[in-house]
Amino acid sequence: MGDSQSIAWSSLGHLLAEAAAIHGDHPLFLYEGERLSYTDFNQHVNRLANVLLELGVGPGDRVSIMLPNGFAFPTAWFALAKLGAVMVPTNTNYVEKDLHYILSDSGAKAIILDAEYVPRVQPVADQLPALEHILVLGDAPAGTINLDDRMAGASESFTIGKVE
Repeated sequence: MGDSQSIAWSSLGHLLAEAAAIHGDHPLFLYEGERLSYTDFNQHVNRLANVLLELGVGPGDRVSIMLPNGFAFPTAWFALAKLGAVMVPTNTNYVEKDLHYILSDSGAKAIILDAEYVPRVQPVADQLPALEHILVLGDAPAGTINLDDRMAGASESFTIGKVE
């Protein structure tokens, strides 16, 4: 590829860590007027990866992501990649019946969702034995985890294990 820098990576998580090391404070995302640099995004991803790791999410675990457009979706995607976990993309238009099916069929251990979707997930959560954690961005009702609060106290560093 000529003079361009070569990034050697073995997973999506490694790719982000290397890109952050190379591009640092250069902008990576611009969404609704908010900018996020490679370094800032990588640190945000690391905080989420650490929260998930503390909750017992690891390689091969399935985690549902039910988030609107914005920084949260790619943050979750990269955090799961750093853990070696499997993302289960979940349509934000799903109703209880659809949510029960996808969460049951996938065996999702956790779901990361925006607060506006909680009323659709909570009624089926008790019927899903594999679902251990409901992580909510925004106002988190009883029986769920406030992801914003947990991430605020999490480490910005994360060591990526070997992903096979």
